[in-house]
Amino acid sequence: MTLKVKRNAMVIVVIVVTWMYLFIPTYSQADHNGNSEINFLDEVYTVYDLTEAGKYSAAKSKLKEILAAVKAGHLSLSSEKVSYVSEITNETINVLDINFENEKMKKNKVYSFVLLMETAHNPKNHLFSGWEDRLKGQIMDVLQSEHVFVDQEYRDFLDLYHKVYPALKLNQPTEKWHAIEEERQKLNNIDDYEEIENALSELLSNIGEEEEVIVEPEKDDTSFVWVLFSVGGAIIFTLIYVGWRKYKGEKKAAKHKNVDES
Repeated sequence: MTLKVKRNAMVIVVIVVTWMYLFIPTYSQADHNGNSEINFLDEVYTVYDLTEAGKYSAAKSKLKEILAAVKAGHLSLSSEKVSYVSEITNETINVLDINFENEKMKKNKVYSFVLLMETAHNPKNHLFSGWEDRLKGQIMDVLQSEHVFVDQEYRDFLDLYHKVYPALKLNQPTEKWHAIEEERQKLNNIDDYEEIENALSELLSNIGEEEEVIVEPEKDDTSFVWVLFSVGGAIIFTLIYVGWRKYKGEKKAAKHKNVDES
């Protein structure tokens, strides 16, 4: 193999290796993360579809797979919130496992689980926002209701509240969880109209207070830029050097040819 061929081969290798370093890892990682997110939510909705079809055993099996994924760290949440999601997932499995639970209760529990998981992935998801608005509307119905209808309106509110509660709690900072749990117990036990009115007014003022999202500072790309320019500079230098050597070689060959012809 001539020196010229070796140099050309070296240039090609440098270019290929550089391209692989700069582009392939980025695309592969993005593709992996994207598919992981999509598949995870797909599994959640598979549980919902199976429950709607009355296939509770299959839904339980899928929930156990999701539980394992949650514990393996597939959610970008704090350890406390991961534990809470695991707890609700276990509760959902147990509800589906009880033979005497009616179908409506099982479906409500699974739908509550879906709301929770949507919120775990995106606190501002449209599904939860819609149910949160419904909850606000139900509270207003109770507050504006005549005394004679309060009991029924309040029971309707509690049914909706219990369905939304896990997602509602997850959407709040963990330091507020104790107060939220006390509020839930209070709402379950009061029966006096004035107490109901005060508790619902307080709840209405708290709904929508989401956990503050901390924006991380932009990552310093200096090292990446340095690598990019270094590798790019090396490639350009190599190409210029090879071109210059080729030019010198051709010029020298032409000179020898002229000498031979003369």
